[in-house]
Amino acid sequence: MTLDWLDFDCSEDTDEAVTFDAMASVWPEQQHLVLAEVGAVLNWARQHFGPERPMDEGGEWDVDLQAWCETQPARMLAVDLHAPGLLVSSEASTDELVRRTITLSLSGSASFAEALRQQFHL
Repeated sequence: MTLDWLDFDCSEDTDEAVTFDAMASVWPEQQHLVLAEVGAVLNWARQHFGPERPMDEGGEWDVDLQAWCETQPARMLAVDLHAPGLLVSSEASTDELVRRTITLSLSGSASFAEALRQQFHL
């Protein structure tokens, strides 16, 4: 699968964990497209590597997903990693012309990282 909205940067730490970070800043009408890609990545990871769990607790991979509206001050969007649409609630109307920023960080073992690279052409 090719990702159109998520562009990942990769880094490795000294504990042999590999981290992939992506950020998208979109208008309200594009938010569902980004979240669909996030959902596809998370579904793939869960199907092939089990549920997310910190590596120091024996997990193969873990995730951090954040979303907010670019207002002053920024307004956080409630994210539920297990809800079908991922975003549960927001303080902003979907027709409010305020950009949304969504960040996704995935950390995992070397085998997780290699499989992720191959699956999503990273």
